[in-house]
Amino acid sequence: MTGRKKSNLSRTLKTLERYGIVVLEKEKNTVIPKVQATDFRVEFGFSGTVAA
Repeated sequence: MTGRKKSNLSRTLKTLERYGIVVLEKEKNTVIPKVQATDFRVEFGFSGTVAA
């Protein structure tokens, strides 16, 4: 469905779970990701000077 290898997708979902973005629910032989966070705010900044 995603075009990604199963192991890569699994690792990404586990990372998203650690950050509280998804919850992985196990049912029989499958894992179902349930979205917890639907709104995001990304903040970043730069400090220091840029060399000329």
